[in-house]
Amino acid sequence: MVTLGASADKADVRLERKIRYEYAKLKSNGQLRAIFRTHYAAAVPIAASPHRASAVDPPSAPITGERSQVDSEYRAQKHTRRMGNLAEGVSRTPMSSQTQSTAATSPDTGIDHDDDVVAVTYLHRTGGSLARQATPVASGVLAAAHAALVQTVNSLRETSSQTKSTLYAMQARLWTFETIQTRTESQLDLLIRMQQLWQRQVLRRKRLLIKLGRMPIRLKEANVKHRVCTQFSW
Repeated sequence: MVTLGASADKADVRLERKIRYEYAKLKSNGQLRAIFRTHYAAAVPIAASPHRASAVDPPSAPITGERSQVDSEYRAQKHTRRMGNLAEGVSRTPMSSQTQSTAATSPDTGIDHDDDVVAVTYLHRTGGSLARQATPVASGVLAAAHAALVQTVNSLRETSSQTKSTLYAMQARLWTFETIQTRTESQLDLLIRMQQLWQRQVLRRKRLLIKLGRMPIRLKEANVKHRVCTQFSW
């Protein structure tokens, strides 16, 4: 409350006025004690008085005809407490007409009002104020996430372009290797055919040489036969 009062921001001033108005409204209705017990009694162990009755909820009655009597007594007690709070002279005017001269301690509960103000602040803060306070943080987080996402997308695009260029270069090299392979295969086939022709020619030459080597022997044999035949004819 002191921090909000010292601030010069319009939102803080409006929030302070709203808190003071809600505080006066709750105090006039006698609900401060109920709010304190609802939000702060959970932190205090109740083992000290196991049979202590609640001041907010009506006492539990057995399932008989006494329930209506208990309800009427509880309503009367609540009405009496409300009238007592109104008799104390608590103002129910809006917070714009109240000053900062409010007592620091409540005469009813003896609880510091700053604690109640903190509780009421968190209880009665509207969704609009929370949205206004969460908007800058959320926008900053969203902007940072968007920037990181854009950077990631750009890096992925660069990586994709590099991968595509590398793939195109590999495809060009592969096409070159394929053309070289086809040329080499054709040249190899030509060499194999030429080798086969050469081998055939070598075999033919060998056979021819063999035949030429046998010709003198055959000529001598033919001469011998001719001489023998001429001798017998005489």
